[in-house]
Amino acid sequence: MTSALLVAGGGFQALPMLRALRRARARVIVADCYEQNPNRYAADVYAVVPRVDSGAHFEHAILDLCDQHDVKIVFATTDHDALAVATLAPKLRARGIIAAVADAALLRAWADKVVCLRDVAAAGLPVLPIIEPGPGGCTYPLIGKPRHGWGGRGHVIARSAAETAAAGSSDPDHKLFWQPLLDSYDEWSVDFAVRESGEISPLVVRQRLRTSGGFAVVSRVRRAPPVAALAARAAQVVAQRGGCGPMNLQILVDARGSQWLNDVNLRPGTSATAALAAGVDFAAFMLNEPARFAERSDFLHVRTLCDTNIPLPFEGPIEAVAFDLDDCLIDQKEWMDRKLSIVLAAMTDGPLSEADRRRFELEGRRAIDEGPWDRTIDIALARANLDAGLRQPLIDAWRAAHPDRVSFYDDAVAAWCSLRQAGLKLAVVTDNPQASQRQKLARFPDDMRPDIVVLTDEVGQPKPAAHGFRLAADGLGVPVHRMIAVGDSPWRDAVGAIDAGYAGVVIAPRRGAMGNPDRERFERAYPTQARSTHWLADLWALPEMLPARCT
Repeated sequence: MTSALLVAGGGFQALPMLRALRRARARVIVADCYEQNPNRYAADVYAVVPRVDSGAHFEHAILDLCDQHDVKIVFATTDHDALAVATLAPKLRARGIIAAVADAALLRAWADKVVCLRDVAAAGLPVLPIIEPGPGGCTYPLIGKPRHGWGGRGHVIARSAAETAAAGSSDPDHKLFWQPLLDSYDEWSVDFAVRESGEISPLVVRQRLRTSGGFAVVSRVRRAPPVAALAARAAQVVAQRGGCGPMNLQILVDARGSQWLNDVNLRPGTSATAALAAGVDFAAFMLNEPARFAERSDFLHVRTLCDTNIPLPFEGPIEAVAFDLDDCLIDQKEWMDRKLSIVLAAMTDGPLSEADRRRFELEGRRAIDEGPWDRTIDIALARANLDAGLRQPLIDAWRAAHPDRVSFYDDAVAAWCSLRQAGLKLAVVTDNPQASQRQKLARFPDDMRPDIVVLTDEVGQPKPAAHGFRLAADGLGVPVHRMIAVGDSPWRDAVGAIDAGYAGVVIAPRRGAMGNPDRERFERAYPTQARSTHWLADLWALPEMLPARCT
């Protein structure tokens, strides 16, 4: 798995790249100078590092993280850290690490918006004129913008010479520059990425319908925007000047259709999360994976705050964790899909026509997704209207099919490794036929090997029986009250582990998995067990739930 480092990645501005890296199935290391930050609870590794202005201390910390985690790519995520990462870029590239950040000289120059706009104007791109209010007079109203900064912060409207003079007197260092104030305009935001080679990704263009705090909260993504030609020209200019990594530019369009490049941000757009919905993954692009763009209709992109609650229920020490296997650690449907692919490959020379084979495949994959999962072959044959005499040969082929790998959930791997590093003992307690479970466990890499495995099919006590959970505690030599269980089903994992005397259970339901538990229904049915059952949207934050020794 590729490891990526997000510098200053703890806050909201890093979300576009964090989510893009997740889509690209990368391991995400977040480095930030603050101990607490939202993305701490969504990262594989969260590292507190010196401030970017600490010079050598910051540099050493970043390089150490790169070495420790075998980082393949480093992203700058904010205006504050971009120059520090760019200064470090030669050392990163000497290590074979992709430095997804613009050239340091360009960052220094274009940090001044006046220099940036004059440079792009010299390259032939349209910009609104920069006006010097003075005795010669000018046409009002004007808008004053900070020469340094980002978003709509610090803008001043002046409708007379007196008002520009007043703004100037309150700004003795002349940090504002002035441009004509448009009566009516649409604002467009363009997100794209540039590889170190200069290749430009597909452009994602969105009309900013509502902004808050300097970033778009409601946008309309357009497949064929009116600013497409100017956006493409501007992206080429940025790439030629030394732009690299994910970045963003702003275009204004007035009521007559006139267009002006208004701003260039040499870092990811704060609302570039829209790119993933448009089918463009800037992280995958920067990692030199094939660029893909899913043609979609126009859509609205709405950004809202999402609350995450992480329970902190365990006061005493927790020494061990018992994980469920299917749909907790690994994707069970993906395993079944791979088994079906093996069966289908063996059917190419069989008695079925190609049409029959395609029909069986469709119904087989549908049964894997919808269930019932203990009769996948029977259901697929019946729905495909195929001869029931094929049943036993297909079941035999299914049982003989051994996929070469399992698909781990990324958050489960991160949680497992963090707990192992913290010194906890780790068990797997799992239902389902033991032969199938042994196949999956044999595919575990060395760093995911459990200390003990309890196959409930082997001991004849399937969940929610408490027996398997007690066997795990006995095998580890850990008192049950110093263990927790982690699973996807409260009906099986929570009831069984709590009845066994565990300190508690964490339930992380998997979207699209076999189970779809209803928390309120479970709590009505098992009010006593519910008090010790804690729910997480995913397992990234699992180590944070446990006492200090685990964090």
